[in-house]
Amino acid sequence: GEVFDLQFKLKSTKRIQKEIQDLQENYSEMFEVDFPNIDDISCWNAKFNGAEGSLYEGEVFDLQFK
Repeated sequence: GEVFDLQFKLKSTKRIQKEIQDLQENYSEMFEVDFPNIDDISCWNAKFNGAEGSLYEGEVFDLQFK
């Protein structure tokens, strides 16, 4: 019911915060992370460059996670 939904949302929020913190601390030179709506961290954007020496070198990729 409602209590389970709230508990699930709180756990999900904690997990998302942990993942974003890991990206910012360990991969900031590879990824840029931002939030289109600061009040909703369940939706976030990531931007990264194609790998050097690959077909994707020089490309920029934008992803949105919901």
